[in-house]
Amino acid sequence: MTSPGEASVARFQHDIAAVPSSLMGVLHQLDRLLAGRSIPPGRIQDVRLAVTEACANAVVHAYPKGEAGTMQVTADLSTETLVVAVRDYGSGFGAHHSRIGVGMRQRGSDAADASSV
Repeated sequence: MTSPGEASVARFQHDIAAVPSSLMGVLHQLDRLLAGRSIPPGRIQDVRLAVTEACANAVVHAYPKGEAGTMQVTADLSTETLVVAVRDYGSGFGAHHSRIGVGMRQRGSDAADASSV
């Protein structure tokens, strides 16, 4: 996951249930990966928030209500970069009834406005 020529310093990959209770384990692993590195605390909090939001999106939107699913969380740390990926295997938006948040409604509105120009 790091750039070509960049060696991984540390990494983890977990396939976990797409349920809210799985998030604490992911954040714990991420904290362990970043512990002792020269990364400003504010940046670590930003990464934690981004990972939380990505996992929450998978939990809420990837699978129909009541259907079990999984997500894969991968983090790869090199001396210069951190790449975190959250992947689910669900059907996504539109394939089942899902409560779409304000951000998705706004993007749809923006796309409609742009297409009418």
